[in-house]
Amino acid sequence: MVMSLIETFEQESIDDWRRAVDGMISSILPVPQYPYTHGRVIEFMGRRYRVFECVLTSVIIALVFWGGRSSLPRAMLFIARGEGDSSATAAVIADGKETDVDDGGG
Repeated sequence: MVMSLIETFEQESIDDWRRAVDGMISSILPVPQYPYTHGRVIEFMGRRYRVFECVLTSVIIALVFWGGRSSLPRAMLFIARGEGDSSATAAVIADGKETDVDDGGG
């Protein structure tokens, strides 16, 4: 399972966050808007991220592709956990770079 998250800021409203995400998506993909939902906020490595769920995997792939090659306005966090596995691996994409983080297996 992979959880996708996009950076949010302290005191930022859901509407403001959605406008920023809509802008990111429309800057790299053709219209129309793509359906997505949002979820809880977590803090990770000094940044706040809101869960981003989109049934169209192509949207997430495009964000990863462009985020790792250019500087998108928001950082992204991806957390992968194997089924029945207590370890997790995370990747942060910010400022045009991808940084992998491993929890060490437990």
